[in-house]
Amino acid sequence: MLLRKNYDDLLLCSSTRELTDEEAIALVCEEFGFDKEKVTIVRSVEKYEIDTNSHRLRLVGETERKPLYNATDFNYVRFDCAGWFYEMYNGELRKYYC
Repeated sequence: MLLRKNYDDLLLCSSTRELTDEEAIALVCEEFGFDKEKVTIVRSVEKYEIDTNSHRLRLVGETERKPLYNATDFNYVRFDCAGWFYEMYNGELRKYYC
């Protein structure tokens, strides 16, 4: 899973731009061959912390994760497709585990 610092580095780079949902869908479909009709862009992710008493994860909110593009190897898109969860990070496809 992408670390917040890595996302912030991409976000704060002066040549990075936010993608529209349509641009993000086109990007992941072109790069990885997904069906455009089945892709949904996700613009936020759940934020968890470890409960000090039970040592279990607990949901504490959401964090914004806009789709961003700087270069073919410096980008981020969180998306769902056909019941599976993914993120594109720096040109690589990763499964996203909630």
